[in-house]
Amino acid sequence: MDSKTQNYKQITLEDKVLDIINHPAFKGFGFYLFPWNDKKRYSKNLKMKDAPSLNLWHTNYNAEEEVNGLNRLIDDINKGYKVFYNIYSEEEKNSDPYKKYTGLFYLRGKKNAPYMIMLPGGGYYYVGTLHEGLPVAQEINKYGYNAFILKYRVDGGGNYPYDYEYKAAKDLIKAVQFIESNYKELEVDKSNYSLWGGSAGARTVSDAVYAEAGIKKEECVKPCTVVIAYTYFCDNPVFCKDDAPAYFIVGKNDKIVDWRDVKERIDNMKKGGCIVEEHIINNLKHGFGVGKGTKAEGWIDQAVKFWEKNMKK
Repeated sequence: MDSKTQNYKQITLEDKVLDIINHPAFKGFGFYLFPWNDKKRYSKNLKMKDAPSLNLWHTNYNAEEEVNGLNRLIDDINKGYKVFYNIYSEEEKNSDPYKKYTGLFYLRGKKNAPYMIMLPGGGYYYVGTLHEGLPVAQEINKYGYNAFILKYRVDGGGNYPYDYEYKAAKDLIKAVQFIESNYKELEVDKSNYSLWGGSAGARTVSDAVYAEAGIKKEECVKPCTVVIAYTYFCDNPVFCKDDAPAYFIVGKNDKIVDWRDVKERIDNMKKGGCIVEEHIINNLKHGFGVGKGTKAEGWIDQAVKFWEKNMKK
C-alpha cells in the first residue's frame, strides 16, 4: 500500500465535470484526467454523461465506460494505492511549462507482472484518457498485467505536428525511464513491457521505438511489443528483424487515417524482417477505443496474445 485507506465517494453520470476535476480523491491531478488543458472548455454545467463529446476525433463513445474508469481509480485510492506519478521533477517542469501537464496513471495488475503503457490519441491537441486510456488499461488488467496511461504534452508550441510529436515521444521515453528506475516500488517486471497507442498516441509510440520525428536511434526505447491502433506515420525508417514486433489495427471506414497508408507501413516493416500482425477491418471508424459493439470487438484480446507470444522467456 502507498498510503492509508480512504472512503472517497464514487461518481455518477450526473456528476459535473468540474466537480470531478476537483474531487478530493484526485487532488493534484484531477485536471489531467480530462482531454483538454484549457479549463475554459469545461462549462460549469457539463456532466459526465455528456463528457465524451469533448473527444473531437474519437468514436464509439461510452460515458458509462468513462465513469467506470474513474471509479476504478477511486477504488484503488480508497485501498491506499497511489494512482498518479509525475515523471518530471519540479525543476524540469519549471524549465518547460508544458511538462506540468504530464504524468502516469497506474492501474495495478498482479504483483511483479509485466507492464504496458497506453498513449491515448487526440491529434496532439488533447489526450483521450477517459475514452482510450483507462478503459484499455482495465482490459489489460484482466490478464493480470500492470497498466499505465501516459498523459503526454500536447499543444506544446513549435511546428505542428512534427515538434509536438517529438516532445510527446520524449515524454514517453522519460516515462519508460521512470518506470525502469522505480520498478521495485511500482512492483512491475520491466523485462517484457509493451507500448500501446491510439492515433496520435500510436504515432508517438512509433517515434520513440523506431527513431522517427527527430528521435535519435540511441534514444529509442526497446519494448518487446508495440500495439499500433488507427494511425499513419510521417517518416519511413529502415526496418530490420531486430526491431520490436508490431500489432496493427485500422478500419477501412476511417475518415482520418487512410488504411492504405497503414498497410504500406505494415508491408515495409515485413520487408525489413519485422514480426507484424495486421488487422484491417471493414466498416470500422477511427478512434473506437476498446471497440465494444464494433467490428473491432476483441482486438485487445488479440493484441495481448501477440504481446505474450513475443515475450522473452
